[in-house]
Amino acid sequence: MKSVKPAVLKKLVAIFFVVILPSVVTANETPSTEVVVAAVEGLNTFLHEINAHNSGGFGFSSQADVAGAELGVAFQVFTIRPDKILSYDPSISDLSSMIVPTNQWQFLIISQGKPKSLLTVDFFEGQWTAVSIGASGLAMQLSKITEAWPASDGYSCKLIKVYQAKSDLLEILRGDTVIGVVPLFSARIALGFEKKDFDPLDLQDSKNIVINLKPIVEKSLQQEN
Repeated sequence: MKSVKPAVLKKLVAIFFVVILPSVVTANETPSTEVVVAAVEGLNTFLHEINAHNSGGFGFSSQADVAGAELGVAFQVFTIRPDKILSYDPSISDLSSMIVPTNQWQFLIISQGKPKSLLTVDFFEGQWTAVSIGASGLAMQLSKITEAWPASDGYSCKLIKVYQAKSDLLEILRGDTVIGVVPLFSARIALGFEKKDFDPLDLQDSKNIVINLKPIVEKSLQQEN
């Protein structure tokens, strides 16, 4: 694998915006050029560090997978402050009004047409930087979301991480209308849902999700203290 030159980076960024983003579900926000450049550079760097001995740990099953890896759709990461969850009143607020954006973006890494991993970009020490690659299980779930709720049909989504509950959620929207929330594996485990294969169409009511997260977040904060 060869390193990517600056001129090639610009071309890759242009292709990313024109071809990839419109084809699948995206967050309501689009990553800036700086974020995408950091992702392209970071992917190139990480791929050079992956070999036949450690590729499985990053979601790649072969060196062919590594060689064919490329950026897929980007998800901006949102979160909910714990105090908002603890004071949640479903009669006066909803999930959409509680979430706030973080500096993180997570990009699907695709190889040979299949999701393999996630690349995380963060604003670190004054610049956008790719900070990690991995989480193949989450990558597969997010890929299924993009297939079930395509942007071509007017859908978008927000990736929400509730850190105190170690839970990932996808809020699905159509235009400005919230369709529902899909709890990912981490959230299903935290919430005690039935163990079954991940279903991207398993929409849950956001109010019930937040209500059930409240005691989990409360317990987590108590343990921290």
